[in-house]
Amino acid sequence: MLTRPAEIGQNQSFSSRDRYPSTLGNFVFTTICETRCDESAGFPSYLRPLVRNVAALLACTEIHVPSEVFMVKIDHETLQIPYRLYYNRELLRLRLHTSYGIKKLVLACLGTRHYDGYLRQQCLRYLLRSEACWVFPYIVQLAGEYVVEIADEVAEGIVDRDSSSIAEFVRQNSDYLATFGRRVTSYWNEYYRRAYPCRDHYPGSKVLAHLNAQSDAAIQRGAESGQKRTVNQ
Repeated sequence: MLTRPAEIGQNQSFSSRDRYPSTLGNFVFTTICETRCDESAGFPSYLRPLVRNVAALLACTEIHVPSEVFMVKIDHETLQIPYRLYYNRELLRLRLHTSYGIKKLVLACLGTRHYDGYLRQQCLRYLLRSEACWVFPYIVQLAGEYVVEIADEVAEGIVDRDSSSIAEFVRQNSDYLATFGRRVTSYWNEYYRRAYPCRDHYPGSKVLAHLNAQSDAAIQRGAESGQKRTVNQ
């Protein structure tokens, strides 16, 4: 059961920063969009026509326009992922239930950015079944946010993912992961220090440690492979 935050009702007015802070302490995690954020920019370019069609069916019912993004790289392409989305939750659930294949994965990615924590958790479980590299930042980002139950599912769910793809994600996203690490520390210190006296046991810290371990292992394998080639020459 999710314990934080108290979710926003659909008829309540709110600021996107009130309940879902994109800043904590002195750290800024997002970039402000000049106009409404484009959901398709959060996906590889070859998927963007599909994403625009999917998002258009949901955006017509949103209760607040998305205004902030965070940036990651996948296959050396910069993605701008909305920090929070405000679609009608029942419509999104219906679309998830009736969609298949890549369209369902796109919907689940968008759902991990939804303001409803329970819906984010549901969508995470869809994504954890996929090895598509472009879903990974949507998974990882959840571990850097404040709902610890969701972060815990990320920590458990990424253990069996392909180590080489994780290592490549780490290699391309050093800036993002540096911010991710600061964010994990901030939320742990602000909300969860009592529950997790050792920061290394906090789910977000476990995720970051696993990412770094996979990266280090890949570097070590590369070094060993290079040594073997040198010996055999």
